[in-house]
Amino acid sequence: MIQFKYLWYSIRISGRNYNKGVTCIVFSRDRAMQLDFLLASMKKFSKAHIPVVVQYSCSENHTSSYNVLINKYPDVNFVKETSVRETLIRLLLELRTEYMFYLVDDQVFIREFDIKELLGKLKKGVFASMRLGETITNWGIKDVAIRGNYRKEGNFLHWRWNDNKANHDWGYQFSVDGTIYRTVDILRCSLSIPFKAPNSYEANMNSVILFKSNNSGISFKRPVVVNLIINASRQEKGYETCEAGEYTADDLLKLYESGKTFDFDKVASIPYCSSHHIINDINTILKDA
Repeated sequence: MIQFKYLWYSIRISGRNYNKGVTCIVFSRDRAMQLDFLLASMKKFSKAHIPVVVQYSCSENHTSSYNVLINKYPDVNFVKETSVRETLIRLLLELRTEYMFYLVDDQVFIREFDIKELLGKLKKGVFASMRLGETITNWGIKDVAIRGNYRKEGNFLHWRWNDNKANHDWGYQFSVDGTIYRTVDILRCSLSIPFKAPNSYEANMNSVILFKSNNSGISFKRPVVVNLIINASRQEKGYETCEAGEYTADDLLKLYESGKTFDFDKVASIPYCSSHHIINDINTILKDA
């Protein structure tokens, strides 16, 4: 049924017009402190302006922290979701840039990058990852060694996703954390599947025929964005290995309301070998008083 819907929507929306450029959609839930750091890091490290839409939901006690961000980032479009799928489909229908990518609110940019360099190399059947690079040799969630099968060309890495099925991140074609796609492809795939939260969205998108085909991947030689696993989202169970002793959303809210912030230099100095880096002691990345 999913594949039939995908083919039907491919025909139905084939005539949509898009402008050159790229838009970022960020998923966020009860993580104002982390979201603030993500948005600040994008502003700090991106050479080109990237339009950002934040699709968010929050518990009542987190509302004021999101209001702070809405006032702090007037150029960011904050959209409070009614349901994950309903709101996302509406946003995708409204997008008019040729390309788009997702981020989640526990990510952060760690070095300077020019997204136009990646956009210039994209075409149909090529997906660009900002979280992969030659330093990514470990699947951090389960602490498994991986070795990407790629070739180097100048400042970029090239690979075939299906040739890397055994290499976790290197073979995972659709993700909500920093891979650039054609907007029309994401729209037709998203319309074809059910989902309730980013985890099931990611899983079901990878079942669509587009992301089962042997598409090509490209990245910078070094990753520019990383997931800092500090606390798990409660929209759907995930990151089971982080459950014991993790920080709660309210723990981080108290830190944020007390004026605590993350330190760019401390975060950037971590030797990342995985796209998902677990933070066991949050004090190691907080800015000194």
